[in-house]
Amino acid sequence: MDIKDRLLYPQLDMSHRLRIQIRFTDYDTFGHINNNSYMSFFDLGKSDFFHELTHHDGLPSDFSVAIVNINVDFLCPAVASEPLEVRSSVVKVGDRSFTVYQRIVNPDTEQVKAQAVSVLAGFDVKTQQGSPLSEAFREKLVASMKG
Repeated sequence: MDIKDRLLYPQLDMSHRLRIQIRFTDYDTFGHINNNSYMSFFDLGKSDFFHELTHHDGLPSDFSVAIVNINVDFLCPAVASEPLEVRSSVVKVGDRSFTVYQRIVNPDTEQVKAQAVSVLAGFDVKTQQGSPLSEAFREKLVASMKG
């Protein structure tokens, strides 16, 4: 089976892109990127995407969400010497949660190394409970889906 056949959203226009700087601790003695590093890459992509979307500094405030589920498919190895970027897009928005789809891609070859689907939910820092997403944030999420 070809990697492209395993992509969850093969036609999705993933306009948000973040180039990843590979660190010494990201790869093993064979030069392969460690699976744990992919999770950090996906988090960097989400953080940069949300900052661009909301111009928020990441500190607890009205913009608070919590990751409630992540699923990752490792499609082929990445090596320390190749360029990598995280591509992110919102694929679903509800009243209390939304879904982000991401890929780690070599931008020179367009080979997809891994893909992830993350579900994030509104979170009230004061009560430490789930909460609805603000209407303003929902609108930004929906607008990002339209390109």
